[in-house]
Amino acid sequence: MRMRYILIPIILMFNCSLFGQTISTKFSKWQIPSFFRGFNVLNEFPKSNQDIVELKASGANYAQLGCFGFQDVDSPYTIKQNYIDEIDSLVKYCRSARIYYSIAVRQGPGRRDVYLESAGLAPKSTIWKRLDQQKLYASMLKHIVTRYLPDSLFVAIIPIVEPNPLFDYVAYPPELLKNKLDAEGIIMKNIYSILIDSIRVVSTDIPVVVQNVSYTSAEYFSILEPQTDPFIIYEFHSYRPQAYTKEASPNTKTFPGMFLSIEWSLNMYHDKNFFKTTIYEYVLAFQDSHHVPISMGEFGLMKQQMGGIQFLTDISEIALERGWHFAYWDWRRGDGLWNYELMGTDYWNAVKTSFTKPVTSVKQEYELIVKDFRLSSYPNPFNAKTKIRISAAKKDFVTIKLFDLLGQEISTIYKGNILPGQFEVELDTGGMNLASNVYFITMTVGHSTQKLMVHKIVLLK
Repeated sequence: MRMRYILIPIILMFNCSLFGQTISTKFSKWQIPSFFRGFNVLNEFPKSNQDIVELKASGANYAQLGCFGFQDVDSPYTIKQNYIDEIDSLVKYCRSARIYYSIAVRQGPGRRDVYLESAGLAPKSTIWKRLDQQKLYASMLKHIVTRYLPDSLFVAIIPIVEPNPLFDYVAYPPELLKNKLDAEGIIMKNIYSILIDSIRVVSTDIPVVVQNVSYTSAEYFSILEPQTDPFIIYEFHSYRPQAYTKEASPNTKTFPGMFLSIEWSLNMYHDKNFFKTTIYEYVLAFQDSHHVPISMGEFGLMKQQMGGIQFLTDISEIALERGWHFAYWDWRRGDGLWNYELMGTDYWNAVKTSFTKPVTSVKQEYELIVKDFRLSSYPNPFNAKTKIRISAAKKDFVTIKLFDLLGQEISTIYKGNILPGQFEVELDTGGMNLASNVYFITMTVGHSTQKLMVHKIVLLK
């Protein structure tokens, strides 16, 4: 009888939400290639419910909501009710339109909005070297997640938009910037760990989107360190070449064409192939090495340019070829910039087409794995030992690992080939000194195109 009283609250706590979702349901959508496609939505130019309804009608299913946080930047870090009201209104519109949304946090204790910093409109952020502010910011994130977590349409929290700890060094080559960050004692992986740990207090599996330094540009993925948490999405922003994407005068630049390559500091010919082989080189390598969901969280064209339709089509097609999620910048800005509806029918049709184009090879691989492999365990809950079971319809290479609630890897249970049929491996926690709690089994399938499956287990001693 005692075991029953322990078991029931654990299952209720981790297997259900207010909307009846099972664990990792939200993350599973991020594992579907290019599932989320939409726009960034900010309230700096106030939006109406009709704006979001029409965003959904365009074919988009995702809004990345920019948020000014819930607290002031400076001490005493007071609650900013007007900021809360603004994001509440955007969330309400998303619920009305039945469109998925994430919340991208642009500022909070110790951290000022990246645009205000870069434009010299605000002092530089101090959070990067102050543990007290990092903890306050982390606590704020916990309250944001708590507020929206029950909503099944809330699919991710983006803790920091474009973290730029060293604004004076954003043009550094990635490795030199990494050395400079290390010398300054700024370890972004550790800062993210503080933020993620705070979020995990209220949700064990809400997807967390990690961005890289230096305006989250693609080339800086070469120094991005992956988190151990199993529910992470990695995001980059794509405004290359800036002389084209941010040109203030319309129809003065041409794509494909010669532009400065930030990585090589040379004028180079930019076309679709150059993006795949050079600009996105490190994002592709990171994705292939770590087999994680990738989001192109901001991209687009500020004004119509020669070849602009081809440019938008090429970039969105690369995302679809690689299974990336994506969000254009910036839905219905009041100043008319980045507004494809105003650029003309051909531009707007190119955007809408990107929302409805099918994913080809990547989607087929995903469906094959979902169809051909099953992961389970018995008994579950268990005391010390449980059998991890795999049902396989074909031969492949798998890696099975054990993680705790905070996403810390505990052990590799099995790594090797399996044959078609039933495969079992025993997990014996007897020598691991683990407490009664919820843990996660993850299984990746394949070598070069791995996909992640997650299974929850409950240890009861």
